[in-house]
Amino acid sequence: MSRLIPASAVLLSLVAAATTIGTPPARAQQARAQQAKSTPAPQQAMRDYEYSFRISGSDDGHTTSGTMRVSGDRGRIYVDDSKDGGYMLLSDGGRTLTLVHPDRRAYEVTDAAAFERIVGTALKTVGPIVKIELQSAHVASDHLGAGGTVAGRPTQRVRLTQDFTVRVGALGFGGDAERHVVTTDYWVSPGLTLMRNPLFGLIEGGEAALVQTDNAYLKVLARERDTLLEGATPLRRVVTSRDEKGTTKTQTIEITALRATTPADARIFELPAGYKRTEGVSWLTSR
Repeated sequence: MSRLIPASAVLLSLVAAATTIGTPPARAQQARAQQAKSTPAPQQAMRDYEYSFRISGSDDGHTTSGTMRVSGDRGRIYVDDSKDGGYMLLSDGGRTLTLVHPDRRAYEVTDAAAFERIVGTALKTVGPIVKIELQSAHVASDHLGAGGTVAGRPTQRVRLTQDFTVRVGALGFGGDAERHVVTTDYWVSPGLTLMRNPLFGLIEGGEAALVQTDNAYLKVLARERDTLLEGATPLRRVVTSRDEKGTTKTQTIEITALRATTPADARIFELPAGYKRTEGVSWLTSR
């Protein structure tokens, strides 16, 4: 996984690599073909809980681990190897994200969903320089059956596939059209719903970052994913991207242990006194 870096550095590396893209797809017609006949009842809601997580498969072979603690509508995400001791706070049921930087006694506030799409947003800002021509795209869903036990819970395995072709040009020069396929396998425990972790969403979307430049595509993709997951929170995600040159990359995002807890001290979800709010988002990921 990549290190603590500013959004501008992420943008430059993605543009230089000229990777991934997207375009408004057709709805998958067979997403429920293999679904079980009976839908499991929702599991008992967890108000106070904690889970450990692990993210692996980055280009440098680094594995990142951390912990998310939740109490009611507030959460806190710790990353074990954060060099500056930074952490994330979630409020409003996970809709608002606060990035806290103890080393400089500062914090930033952003919409959690916008944080997940921050790379695509950065790419939009270079529209006059980089031209992205979306030529075709398709989204498909599959139910793959029992997925075994993850974090102590029985799971079902489902798959979301994005298949798209893009042409990327820069400074008036056009590139060749390239096809990309991004497959995300999810292991879900039906009916288990946890607070959304925006760090997971950021990493999951990274292999198809240029898809995020198309709002129509994002809406269809979100609708397809929501239908596939049926409100359940994935306990494991394996994202595999492949281009027409045969280059393959894989990222694994996994909750490794999930446990109910006693109510947490409310102070761990509050900003320390005396911290100054700054603009922008300077913490994307950790290393």
